[in-house]
Amino acid sequence: MIDESTSKATVVMSIESTQVKPSVKPVENPYSENTQTRSPAADRSGHAPGSEDATQVGNGSLSGTSAGDAHADAANELPVHPTRDLPNWLLLNIVVPLLLLAAAGGLVWFLGSVESAARPPIDDTPMGRLFALPAVDVVPVRSLASTGEKLHLSADGTVVPYREASLATEVAGRIVEKSPLCEAGKYVTKGHVLMKIDPTDYELEVKRLQRQQQQAYESLGEVDQEIINTNRSIELARAEIALQQREVKRREALPKQYASQGELDEARRAVLTAEQQLVLYQNQIDLAKKKRTRLESSERLAALQLDAATINLQRTEIIAPMDGVIVSEQAEINTFVSRGSPVVTMEDTSKVEVASKLRVDQLYWVLNQKSARRGSQSNAGEPAEQDRGYQLPPTSVIVRYIVSGREGLVYQWKGKLSGYDGIGLDEQTRTVPVRIVVDHPQAFQVIRDGKVLESSDGLGDVAGPTTLVRGMFVSLRLELDPAVELVVLPSEALKPGNRVWQFVADPRVLETSLLPANEPTDEAAAESPSPADVAADVTSETDGETGVVAEKTPALPDAMNPMAGFKPDLWVAGELRVLHGIRPVDQFIPTAKFTTGEDIAPTDEIDPDAGKAWICEIAGTALKDGAFVVVSPMGSIRTDAFPVRAPRAEVGGGQVDLAIASKRGVPEHDPSASFSAREANDR
Repeated sequence: MIDESTSKATVVMSIESTQVKPSVKPVENPYSENTQTRSPAADRSGHAPGSEDATQVGNGSLSGTSAGDAHADAANELPVHPTRDLPNWLLLNIVVPLLLLAAAGGLVWFLGSVESAARPPIDDTPMGRLFALPAVDVVPVRSLASTGEKLHLSADGTVVPYREASLATEVAGRIVEKSPLCEAGKYVTKGHVLMKIDPTDYELEVKRLQRQQQQAYESLGEVDQEIINTNRSIELARAEIALQQREVKRREALPKQYASQGELDEARRAVLTAEQQLVLYQNQIDLAKKKRTRLESSERLAALQLDAATINLQRTEIIAPMDGVIVSEQAEINTFVSRGSPVVTMEDTSKVEVASKLRVDQLYWVLNQKSARRGSQSNAGEPAEQDRGYQLPPTSVIVRYIVSGREGLVYQWKGKLSGYDGIGLDEQTRTVPVRIVVDHPQAFQVIRDGKVLESSDGLGDVAGPTTLVRGMFVSLRLELDPAVELVVLPSEALKPGNRVWQFVADPRVLETSLLPANEPTDEAAAESPSPADVAADVTSETDGETGVVAEKTPALPDAMNPMAGFKPDLWVAGELRVLHGIRPVDQFIPTAKFTTGEDIAPTDEIDPDAGKAWICEIAGTALKDGAFVVVSPMGSIRTDAFPVRAPRAEVGGGQVDLAIASKRGVPEHDPSASFSAREANDR
């Protein structure tokens, strides 16, 4: 029984071993006793591998081993024959790729090859030469003066106070009164009392000086009365002197026996006494006059002191010096303040300034105005000529403020360029600080959804600021009257490197032949039939059943003929001339478009410069009114002159007609059939 089961197991394992992949190497059992390599003779014997082990198991030579261990050892000892899977390997690696290559080759043979259409012969006629020229779109050049506009420069700025006053106390004391309007943000008018300091001490000082002044007045009255009394005494003294002199003369006239010498001397002594009294009275008058002068000085001093006390009394009231808004206040009631302590800060709202910075090139155009040149000529030789380098010519400015989050709501003010904000350039930005003054900050325009509303209109439903206030970030538009001639060019006409392509109509560009040097000349080409004639003469004969093309060359259909539908009378030949030294100044925005706020409308995200124009300075006089510039894109142009053609509808009828014959079936002029140069290039 053991031998039969062992034999069956051996046969089963042999069958399973034949299904193992050739690449798998049999694993030897390290615990097997039969570790020797089997000889080929043993393989050729009809016995299955492991029969000896099975016999030993049947005879009981191996004890303690199970039938499963015997089966595993027998399976590990079975040989592998990889050559039994050779047909599958050949099928997958050789036969299938060859079949795929054959199928691909058959498909290519079945579809055949596509040959390009026959290229038509070169047409060296004037019409063919015109057709061979690259088509371009052109626009006319306009001078800035012809548009009726001024040179507009754009800048930004920040609103700053026109005047800011810090009010401080001029006298010391305790604040006893404060106005309800004396708070930050409140608007006050000129002359309004903001605060009041205790005036008691200053009122007493005024009264004291008034009494002192009154005393000086009374002292002057006393001196005047003394002078009057002394003058009366002088008159009496003079009368006494006259009387005594007559007495002396009378005694001198008497004979000696009637008048003694002593009596005569006594009379003379009386005259001297009267004269001495007169001198005394005169001295009193002189002294009284000096005293009056001193008292007058004292009175004037008292008056000055009284005025000072009165002024100090008035200074106890802190009054608004102008119409404006309270910015800040630093004192409250019952606060003692010393002289010079700041208590209130005010901002003048009658005018507003905008602090801005201009680039040096913008400052160049501000200084290079007609008004500046006229002023310099009229003031030549005057002292005011010395400060001309530090003054800016009068320039109008439009101040614009856009409400954040409401792009359709715009406020505009009118201002003027007042001058430099200091002197010199900003060291960090290399720009020039300037100031713009808005004389009427409450007179403005409102632009809402493209409609202009004056500030005097009913703006109750318009939300936003009603005046310019500090801190606003505004945009500026300077209106200049340049002294040099400028032109307006579309943005598509400006090329890299400050260049412009000018189109000049010139039929001589058609004199250049399209044929190589070894081809027939223009006369021979003119005598040769046109491509249309050749296409008309060459016919194609096909078999309706087989569809085989006849031996004759087939004619090109109109869709494949590049000159089909070409109308030479719709085009003008000329040269594309490259102009260098173009200097763009600023974007051209007409006043009507700026006033309605169309310039701040959203731009095209794909081409932001589409439809825009620029004010440019041209070196020389090449571009004037009536000239044309190329706006269509072209490849790299390495020469300063290049032959092109432009639509006659864009150039105008004033150009030179080209002598292009239309006797070869070219259709007559159809104005409705005109198209742009870009469409012509697409064709």
